[in-house]
Amino acid sequence: MPGPLGILHDLGGRIFGCPYYRQIIRTRLNLSLSADPILVWQMGKVGSSTVLNSLHNAGLGSAIFHVHLLSDALLERGELFRKSARRGTAAHLYNIALREQMLADNRRWKIISLVRDPVGRNISAFFQNLDLYAPSIAPDDLSKTELLKNIFFSEFDHERPLTWFDYEIKGTLGIDVYTDPFPMNQGYAEYHTDKFDLLILRMEDLNATGIHALRRFLGTSRIQLVKTNIGADKNYAEVYAQLRRRIDLPEDYLDKMYQSKYARHFYTQLEISDFRSRWESTFA
Repeated sequence: MPGPLGILHDLGGRIFGCPYYRQIIRTRLNLSLSADPILVWQMGKVGSSTVLNSLHNAGLGSAIFHVHLLSDALLERGELFRKSARRGTAAHLYNIALREQMLADNRRWKIISLVRDPVGRNISAFFQNLDLYAPSIAPDDLSKTELLKNIFFSEFDHERPLTWFDYEIKGTLGIDVYTDPFPMNQGYAEYHTDKFDLLILRMEDLNATGIHALRRFLGTSRIQLVKTNIGADKNYAEVYAQLRRRIDLPEDYLDKMYQSKYARHFYTQLEISDFRSRWESTFA
């Protein structure tokens, strides 16, 4: 399979010849970027919409982009997904073009990423994508919680939070966030190369330290937190609550998630114990 640039070339005549796709790439990518492009780049359901809207509302005057996947491996997986005609064609092409622009660009990119309790993240991401995993089930159908539970364990990608930083950040930028201890007491950390500045925030600390971290990282006091994309406000909220009460998370699943490199790097043992006891008591 060709790499992302090869995919762009292969698609040139068939896709970019279409005015619709040309408009998507030109409008969303905006190749005439401002001086300090900002990229919110993270796995889904870790609070990125809140960060993104907070940045937009601050009127920073910078080009601001938002993606979940930019690595070679996951972009190629996305190309297979696109070819299956399931969904995501425009977003996938946008990600490919953005990656090529970012890596070739001479400007310094400010990159913001987030982390979250991996079990909470996975359950939330599953419900965000119910139309993909269970297209025949209405998101507010309370009679299907047992079926949804089975689908969650059999079809959902539970590995995503555990491997995301290795595939995405290290694989694309060469930044290994696991090299140095994460300052868990402050809930954020910065990493710098000759071309990229990276800020990692813990979603659980957004209210306490998120604004301070964003203001410090971007050098502005104009940012205010704007909470968005809250699962409890959506049409699947009651089914989500039912599944949280009724699903049985096996011990080996919790072990895998909370003994992972990801969980142990970003959270203290006490925080991990709190996460685990919350899920165990919820589903007992």
